[in-house]
Amino acid sequence: QVGTFGQPANAQATARRMQRLGLPVAMSTYRRGKTTYRTIVAGPFGSTADLRMALGKVRGAGFGDAFVRK
Repeated sequence: QVGTFGQPANAQATARRMQRLGLPVAMSTYRRGKTTYRTIVAGPFGSTADLRMALGKVRGAGFGDAFVRK
């Protein structure tokens, strides 16, 4: 998971950044109260090595809190 965003523009900009890094990207939404949040995830990946490489790219792009999620 790359991040969760309350502002649609921030989520879209992050998704575009991940795509420019060559990563597959998906966005999901959920509501909590009156706020809609967007979660950006990279993947899926075919191997553990690919996953680790992608996580390194994401963290290197400034998303140090990115984590692996199943």
